[in-house]
Amino acid sequence: MKITEIQLRRMIRRKLIIEQKQGSPSAVAGIGGGGLFSGGDKESSQAFDISNRPTGGGGGQVPGEDIRATDSAVILKMEPLSASPNVVYIIRGQGYGNQNYIKRKIQNEIGSQPNTIVAISTSEHVDFDDLSSEVQEYMDTLDELPDGATPGRERIVGWSLGASGLKKALRDPGPSRFDKVWYADPSPRYLLGSDHSNSLMYYRISNWGSWAADPMARLAEEVGENAMTIDNDHNEILVLSIREALAP
Repeated sequence: MKITEIQLRRMIRRKLIIEQKQGSPSAVAGIGGGGLFSGGDKESSQAFDISNRPTGGGGGQVPGEDIRATDSAVILKMEPLSASPNVVYIIRGQGYGNQNYIKRKIQNEIGSQPNTIVAISTSEHVDFDDLSSEVQEYMDTLDELPDGATPGRERIVGWSLGASGLKKALRDPGPSRFDKVWYADPSPRYLLGSDHSNSLMYYRISNWGSWAADPMARLAEEVGENAMTIDNDHNEILVLSIREALAP
């Protein structure tokens, strides 16, 4: 029997996933280090094992959820999936605001949206080509999707210092790739001068400090009427943005 290229890729990917599950949890650990802010909801990064997801209080795992860890992302599958599932890319922040922190926010506070794949970057400076390629490779391993399935609607959220990776995505492939783009209390200097088409910006200058007042005001002016200053802390803006990005 002739094996197609897609079938071969699925076989290789499944083998890697099995090996990853049998390996050390530190292989998919978050990046440590301190946060950007003093006080607040700071958490140190903690390793998690994709084969041993939390089921305890605060919401536990998302119903129908499947988790995979790749070089560039932690990927969450929210079932059931259609032939062309929606994809939400989230560019993580620095320090405590890593992929594990965001994953827990989704599990414990936000919940699941059917027919959605969420890819949380493992670096705030991620290259979008790497992120999207790994999502496609993951989709190629899913038996419930037809061969050659591609994403339906794509949305992207850049939180905090994740504005660095978001800037790269806005440059290539550009904002037209995405149904909507969220600037979630971004580090403003990275996004100044970007193409702000399809963008929605939530921010509060006091979350950053006085140094950010001028660049944040200039970024908000560039974004125009879709830039909104709101009375939410840095982490609440992340949750708000992800909720909107997951919504139908």
